[in-house]
Amino acid sequence: MSGYAYPDKHHKVTIYSEKTVKWRNESASGTYLERVYHHAEGTRIWAYIRQIAATTEDQSEASFPANRYLIVINFRPGIKPGDFIESGSRTFKILFTDEFEGGDTELKLTCQIFDKPSDATKKIFPRPAQ
Repeated sequence: MSGYAYPDKHHKVTIYSEKTVKWRNESASGTYLERVYHHAEGTRIWAYIRQIAATTEDQSEASFPANRYLIVINFRPGIKPGDFIESGSRTFKILFTDEFEGGDTELKLTCQIFDKPSDATKKIFPRPAQ
């Protein structure tokens, strides 16, 4: 019997964190965002993705925003809230991680759709040419 609690993982995703890197040369300086992948760069991992929806018939406050998703992957250490997941054209930001229910076989990630701000808003400049 398998130890997995969720249906088959049928989406391929990329998981990464971002760090700000400062650069400087003779004529200019600035910062850029560098992606740090949690798996081999250029590869993707399998995931189960579903939208979290809650409805209630009584008067209690039991509602969730419509842009919340549950993403389940095989367990891997180092993934934390604030990291990002890309699946196709959508980008998710990890809000919470749950390692308890999967028993070191699966990692449940509660995520929210993330709208990337423009470079002008973040004041992040592109990586300099080498």
